[in-house]
Amino acid sequence: MTGKKLLATVSSSCLILVLLLTLILSACAKQEVQTPTTSAPTTSGATTPAATKPAATTPAATTPAATKPATTPAAQVIKWKMEQICAPGSMFVKQLYEPWAKAIEQESGGRLVITVHPPQALCPDLDIFKSVSAGMIEVGLSSLGYHKGFMPEAEIAVIPLAMRSYEDLLLVYYHYGLKDFLAEGYAKNGVKLIECQANRGTLLISRKPINRVADFKGMKIRTHTTNAMLVEDLGASSLYIPGAEVYTGLATGTADAATWGSESTLRDFAWYEVAPYLIYPLTIYVMLGYDIYVNPAVFDKLSGDLQAIVTNTASDTYMRKSYHYDVYDSMQAKAQMMAKGTKICTIPTEDYPRLTQAAEKVWSSIAGKGDRAKQAVKIVTDYCRDMGYTSYKVQ
Repeated sequence: MTGKKLLATVSSSCLILVLLLTLILSACAKQEVQTPTTSAPTTSGATTPAATKPAATTPAATTPAATKPATTPAAQVIKWKMEQICAPGSMFVKQLYEPWAKAIEQESGGRLVITVHPPQALCPDLDIFKSVSAGMIEVGLSSLGYHKGFMPEAEIAVIPLAMRSYEDLLLVYYHYGLKDFLAEGYAKNGVKLIECQANRGTLLISRKPINRVADFKGMKIRTHTTNAMLVEDLGASSLYIPGAEVYTGLATGTADAATWGSESTLRDFAWYEVAPYLIYPLTIYVMLGYDIYVNPAVFDKLSGDLQAIVTNTASDTYMRKSYHYDVYDSMQAKAQMMAKGTKICTIPTEDYPRLTQAAEKVWSSIAGKGDRAKQAVKIVTDYCRDMGYTSYKVQ
């Protein structure tokens, strides 16, 4: 019996060992089945078909997300050429036009790049509009006055003695509808108006003092367009002299006085050296000095976000920064010229009714150049009448 008990004990122990071994082998087998998801990067996993198949043959490694930045049209760089009329190194080019192009490039993430060219690098100044319309140039910047031959309403940009402040200009331009009205005219002539540039207006610089309206009588004034009509009604005669020749014209007495732009321009041209009087008030208080426009076909090809970047940065640059830079620089220029002996003449307020009377004749002259010119004058003068500046009403 003792031997049988011993044999039974040994048999039971062997059976228990077999069961334990079976459990251990089963657990190992389960672990091996689960390991490919965690051990794929290892050397042993890399040699199995399951580990190498995703990298070599499945779409996971060539998904659109992985290749889109290098191949989609949205990632391609769009390049535009911009022709403009201001001299390289001028305040407008350095403070406005080149920074505008840079802002577009930055905000677009480099998708839209505009190269600002110097005057007449791509075409003559007077041909910029038609070059943009024809698609030869993508972006143009010039003076609204350049277009008055085929778009007479553009002369509203330099209407004299009407709007009296930057705030007036903004209200007329945005809230009384002048921008939308002008944009219609540009579209009819094959370009898309992006923005106009707000600028301080023009004033006279003179060889002799002008302290009253009566002092205009008999003077010879180098000026043009609406300013010419204004001074002629005040008793002066107008003549045109190219900008490069005005200094000599003033020095020799060919002209007694001249206009060009604000104090900044008069300083930069050094006309104060031969004409030591600045005459206030400005003949044009505030104006739309320049316009920026694009070829409509290339603009329409832009994505919606790029179109918004172009228009929003233009509004900030040309309607806000431009005027403030211009006024700041003009005030500096005025002080600099006065420090060199320039004197200030201010026509008294009791003469303003006569100035306004002369200005109203100019307004009527512009309005008489066609239905759209008449509508442009109506927009501006309706505002001026609402503000109490005048009782004038377009007939």
